[in-house]
Amino acid sequence: MAGRTVFVGNLPSDVRPAELEDLFHKYGKIENVDVKYKADATFAFVDFRDERDAADAARGRDGVRFSDKNIRVEVKRGAAPRGGGGGGYGGGGGYGGGGYG
Repeated sequence: MAGRTVFVGNLPSDVRPAELEDLFHKYGKIENVDVKYKADATFAFVDFRDERDAADAARGRDGVRFSDKNIRVEVKRGAAPRGGGGGGYGGGGGYGGGGYG
């Protein structure tokens, strides 16, 4: 089953959630944008109301140029719902190659 959340990788370190909302809003109703700022990578999770919108966003935005970087966009699959504490991207999450940029 496809998910309603897309993983967005290879983001610039100064990206703001509002910029990602602007980038993805045409694909459907966005419920949440969660940006993770790490020492070696910046990435985000964008939650859509509908899983079809998430799939369309991944197809439409994967590999596009955003602030001098080609972003990576994939539908997040098979993970437990996020929330509360801890969580985050974690090891072995299945987003291919392990690289963010």
